[in-house]
Amino acid sequence: MTSGAAERPTSHAASRRSAAAGGEQVHGRAGERADPGRLTADRSVHALLKNLYDAELVRAGDGPAWVMRRVVIDNVWLTGDPAAIFG
Repeated sequence: MTSGAAERPTSHAASRRSAAAGGEQVHGRAGERADPGRLTADRSVHALLKNLYDAELVRAGDGPAWVMRRVVIDNVWLTGDPAAIFG
């Protein structure tokens, strides 16, 4: 966050989630709409976006943890000012 920026919580809504497990790896997909918190002090700067995620995960050792081997994020749409997201 930039100095002096007004903090605001980020809101995310995931949809169409799916996963297919195969032994020690998982392939997952999801759509997500995000209303990110502000990175600027100017309250008139805002943005909304929709992304599609496609990820491959592999088991990390013998425990229950998983690690992303690959993730692709495709932006479907963005409205507003990208500075609200990227600063």
